[in-house]
Amino acid sequence: MKPIPIALLLLTAACQGVQPLGGMGPGTAPPASSAAARVVDAQVEAYNRHDLAAFLATYAPDAALWVHPDDRVAQGTEQLRTRYREQWRENPRLRVEVEQRMVQGNYVIDHEHSVGWADGQDVRVVAIYEVRGGRIRNVWFIR
Repeated sequence: MKPIPIALLLLTAACQGVQPLGGMGPGTAPPASSAAARVVDAQVEAYNRHDLAAFLATYAPDAALWVHPDDRVAQGTEQLRTRYREQWRENPRLRVEVEQRMVQGNYVIDHEHSVGWADGQDVRVVAIYEVRGGRIRNVWFIR
């Protein structure tokens, strides 16, 4: 599956009157305003608990992670399992804070701040989640 150009996705959102949620503060999850947002909320909550089973349950079996626009870094449950098990083992205090969110149909666009990296990294990304059939199919990360 080809990734969606970010400019097209944001333009579509802007043209349809989607308003970003802001000012939520660190550690505060945005309200679950759609089925897609609820799936991403469950994923974020499981990520922050380092609950691998619950985390993987939010993803489709063939889900893919991308560094935008087209660098696939993981695909499928086993690659996700390996990636996140190792990440949490090496960074036991790791968690993500959703700072802003936009929802457009099956797409959830989060501005995320990862904290608790063992090496002191300060990581901020935009994550674009595509949710289909109640599960995350693709995630594009923009650094």
